[in-house]
Amino acid sequence: MKQKIKEALRQEYKSRLELNDEQLDGMAAFAMTFANVTEESNIEEFVKNDATLAMLKSYQSVLDKDRAKRKGDGDQGQQGTHNGNNPPEPNPQGLDVDALVERLNAAWEQKLQPLQEKLNAFETAKSAELAVKTAQDKFGADAWVNGYPELRDSAWAQAIRIYERTGKSMTADELHTEAMEIFKPLAKAKGLDISKPFQSDGGAGGDDADFSAFDKAAEKLGWVEPK
Repeated sequence: MKQKIKEALRQEYKSRLELNDEQLDGMAAFAMTFANVTEESNIEEFVKNDATLAMLKSYQSVLDKDRAKRKGDGDQGQQGTHNGNNPPEPNPQGLDVDALVERLNAAWEQKLQPLQEKLNAFETAKSAELAVKTAQDKFGADAWVNGYPELRDSAWAQAIRIYERTGKSMTADELHTEAMEIFKPLAKAKGLDISKPFQSDGGAGGDDADFSAFDKAAEKLGWVEPK
């Protein structure tokens, strides 16, 4: 996997950056360790990501500065020899791998932050949508609520307005409770006692109205439906 990542990086950036095998090896190791590139299907996304290019440029910049410093130290040593002085003891500065990894991680996180924010927003929206649907289904499953569609729709509309004003932060249970608390006084104002088992009075919308008593009275009066 590491070799495949190296080759993909080489092909993508060979015309833009001067990358040696050591740099590619370091980036491939970074991809597998920190970017979780463990499948071939992840390689292209990592290689072509803007964050990867930024990290490679940062990587190369650090190495270029290191080479320039080494070159400067060497020039000073030669100058000292020409002046008849003893050249300074060589003290090559190695590459601070920990600092480099920290910079690469920071660049990667900076590039990924907008994507993560979009993902979080999407997940929040989906969670809110699911909460509303769950609460609505539970609310509508109540026999009294379902039996009086006009009261149901009014209570639900008010509950949704409250839900939106509070930043859509309610859970499904909280939204259902809110809707029921609104429905109760509406039902009471209509003379309904929802503490009792539901029984349609003929004005409810959940069941067909019961006309059996009317039919019996009409039959006694001789009102017979023509055949």
